[in-house]
Amino acid sequence: MNIHLHIDTLVLNGLDIQPHQALALKEAVEAVLTHQLTLQNQADTSSQSPFATAFAASGIPENQPVNAGQISINRSQSMESMGQKIGNAVYWGIRK
Repeated sequence: MNIHLHIDTLVLNGLDIQPHQALALKEAVEAVLTHQLTLQNQADTSSQSPFATAFAASGIPENQPVNAGQISINRSQSMESMGQKIGNAVYWGIRK
């Protein structure tokens, strides 16, 4: 199964980034989530997609906001590093 992830809206409260940084951050978050979901898919023996499985397990309907909790971001971090932290937090927010 191929996983194609596209984030329409990414709301990050308290993170002040410049518009030119937003795309790099979004792409980093998508890359981490795609990687995590691909790993889950490889371990998943069901025929259901990993994203649907994660949402079903969490009780959160698809296309609904996911609360990823709070994470610490250092302003000196790269967009890729921030995206990795955010992506992992979102993934575990889905899995709750």
